[in-house]
Amino acid sequence: MKKMILATALLITTAFSINSQATEKICFYSHGMDNVANRGDYFTSEITAQKLTVQSVVGGASWDGQFPISKQAPTIGRDGKTYLNAIANGEEGCDTILVNKDLLQAGTTGYIKFRCRGEGFDEAVFFCRDSR
Repeated sequence: MKKMILATALLITTAFSINSQATEKICFYSHGMDNVANRGDYFTSEITAQKLTVQSVVGGASWDGQFPISKQAPTIGRDGKTYLNAIANGEEGCDTILVNKDLLQAGTTGYIKFRCRGEGFDEAVFFCRDSR
């Protein structure tokens, strides 16, 4: 019985540490929106299973701030990757940020996509890698 309780406590502790771990990434403009005007845009980010923090923004293709990760089911992108939905609460339909789920782990690369939907559709895609 003690072994079972110990194993359960270890499992819960491991799951909590994975969910609360943060990765730091640097993200560079890749494509979308106005390709010429946004070249050179970048930002740093901290990503957890609960929150995306975007900071040190250079350029206008992304939004800085802290964005909670939605509890709704992840989105499967056209590229076959799984994306977490961050809630941006932006204006004029600019309210979606998709975060490649792989970015939750250190040593990975992936995309963060800033999306606007309204009268049209626009998207700025940033390629992210470890910042160190």
